[in-house]
Amino acid sequence: MNIPATIADRGARRYLTARNGSSWLITFADMAILMVAFFAVIISFTEINPQKFDTLTGAMGDRFGTGKRQGNALVAILPEVQNLPPVTALDLPPEPPPLVEAPADPDTREAVLVDLAKQFDPLLANAAIQMQQTPQRIVISLGATGFFQSGSADLDPKALESLTRIGRIAGTAPVELTIEGHADSKPVLGGRLKDNWELAAARAAAVLNVLVETSGLPPSSFKVVSYGASRPTALETDPIAQARNRRVDIEITYK
Repeated sequence: MNIPATIADRGARRYLTARNGSSWLITFADMAILMVAFFAVIISFTEINPQKFDTLTGAMGDRFGTGKRQGNALVAILPEVQNLPPVTALDLPPEPPPLVEAPADPDTREAVLVDLAKQFDPLLANAAIQMQQTPQRIVISLGATGFFQSGSADLDPKALESLTRIGRIAGTAPVELTIEGHADSKPVLGGRLKDNWELAAARAAAVLNVLVETSGLPPSSFKVVSYGASRPTALETDPIAQARNRRVDIEITYK
C-alpha cells in the first residue's frame, strides 16, 4: 500500500518539529541524574566508611576527569573543623619502676636464720619439740603426742603457749613458713576424720591458725601440706617409732 507523498512529507515535518522542540528534555534528564548522584553523595557522608569513600572518590574522579586523590568537589563538602581548643598534656608524675626484689644475700639469710634458731633454743626444753637447722632453713618438729590428743586435730591447751612463742619469734624476720602434717601408718578408727591424710591436714591447719594470729606475717607467707603417712622419719613399727612419725613440721625459710 503506497502513502501519498504529501501526507508523508507532512508527517516528517511534524516529527522533526516535535523532536527539535523537546530537545531540552535530554539536558534536563542529565541534570536530574547528576542531582540525584550529588544528593546520594551527601547522604553517604552521614556515616563515612573509608573503603566506600575511596571507591566513590575514584569513581567520581574517573567520571569527571579528575584523579582519585584530586576530587576537590567531594572533599569540599566534608565538615571543616575549626577553632578546636588546644590539647594540653596532663602533668602526671612519672610511673615508678617495677618493684624487683633482689635475692637475699647468702650471708644475710644465714645470719637471720642463726638468730632465729637462738631464740627458738629455749623451746627445746619441751621434749615434744625438736629443731634442725641448715644455712637455708630451720625445721621445727612438733610431736603429736605433746600437742594433740590421740586421733584428734584439737590442740592441747598446754601446747598453745609454746606454739604462740614460735609464732611471735618467727614474726620478727621476713620469713616464709611451710607447715607439713604427718601421721603414722595406723588407720584412723572412728571420729570425723576418715584417714591419716585428713588427720595430718587437720593438725597442720590447727597449727597454721595459731601462727597466723601470733606472728603478724601476711597469709601469703604460709603454706600448708599434708603428707599423711607417706614420709615417716622412723620405719620401725614399735610404738616409740610410730610416735615420732606423728608430727607437724614447721619449715622456716628466708624470703
